[in-house]
Amino acid sequence: MFSFLDIIVFLLITFYSNPLSLEFIPNEILFPILFLISLRFITVVKIDKYIALFFIVILFSIIFHFLNFRISFLRDIGILLTMLTSFLLISSKGYKFLISFVKIVYFLILISIPFWLSFNFFILLFGLDVVTEFLRDFSFEYSGNKSDLNLKQNDRFNFLVFFNYTNNPSLYFRNHGYMWEPGQFAAYISYSLIFMDILKSKFSIKIPKYYYYVHYLGLLSSFSTAGYIIMFFHVVISNLSRSIKNVGSFFSNNFFFIILFTSGSIIFAINTDFIATKILTQYTNDITSYNFYAGRLNIAFMIQQIIQNPLFGSGTFLISTTDIFATQTFSSINGYLVFARSWGIIAFILMNLITYYSMLYCFNEHRVALLYFILFILIAMSQNLFLSFLAYILMFFYNYSYTSKELNN
Repeated sequence: MFSFLDIIVFLLITFYSNPLSLEFIPNEILFPILFLISLRFITVVKIDKYIALFFIVILFSIIFHFLNFRISFLRDIGILLTMLTSFLLISSKGYKFLISFVKIVYFLILISIPFWLSFNFFILLFGLDVVTEFLRDFSFEYSGNKSDLNLKQNDRFNFLVFFNYTNNPSLYFRNHGYMWEPGQFAAYISYSLIFMDILKSKFSIKIPKYYYYVHYLGLLSSFSTAGYIIMFFHVVISNLSRSIKNVGSFFSNNFFFIILFTSGSIIFAINTDFIATKILTQYTNDITSYNFYAGRLNIAFMIQQIIQNPLFGSGTFLISTTDIFATQTFSSINGYLVFARSWGIIAFILMNLITYYSMLYCFNEHRVALLYFILFILIAMSQNLFLSFLAYILMFFYNYSYTSKELNN
């Protein structure tokens, strides 16, 4: 049922997202192990010139960080190993890796739904405190209430490896799934949706419709604002791309459905607190609170951080050096802009260029490639998955076009 590659993909997901792994496996051990595992799959390796240039720029950035931000050096090396691991895996396994990823995410969603439904059902019967206190003896606590004075309870627990939950009264109903928090659960599902579309479009692999329905159910259960927005865009983009493929235009029989779906989604978002209200609140807080919290929409703050070291960045260990605050670490959510802050504008431009080439390789049409590239940016802005393997799998995918030719000869 599960191949060796499936197991490797499951381990990758586990190492980068499951709280038990994040708690007990140090990065100093994790990154080299994953890189060594990726070497196992090498058969033929050819590298595109832009990807080669990207790695050269990353090496120069690491040298610059070593000279100026030495605290970031070891973490930079770890992320470089993650990039190389992703590059080697996707260059050698290509679409087979995507199949394994989709399969694993699909089963992780299926496993999470009964846990999530049961957890919320028992809370309706007995209350949040009773249920979480009962489960506490069978769970591992991986995140407690630290410095947020607005939250009386914010403990997070792992139950039987495959399900995570919180006793936060305002967040308990969200499905964390296998990941340490619901937003990341939604981001992994979002990438899996793109991978399914790639498998259908580029490799003519038939994906059952119920796979999509289960993925959408996973996004709905996460109650992730970004997840809902990405799901809306995915439905629209997949229908638009189908229209372009069939009739060469956005305007087809699907266009009425797209208009109707968009209108309904906008009405739903406006009347839902965790979408429209949350976006407005976060936008207001981010633009008025010029502080060390790099929120998704605090673009002005992130630009200020980027221009401090525009060529090679300031490293992946995020430290604020504004005039207002003393040097200190800050939270990072907008992974898209954090990439530019970490590695510099040169690497940022190459990252975008390479990712767009991958989209063009997968969908063979500039308009469709651009739509999916926008979807990639939305996911990148929702979570900083450039610290994980996942963003690089999509980014380096078009290099498979070189190795696949050699493998087929």
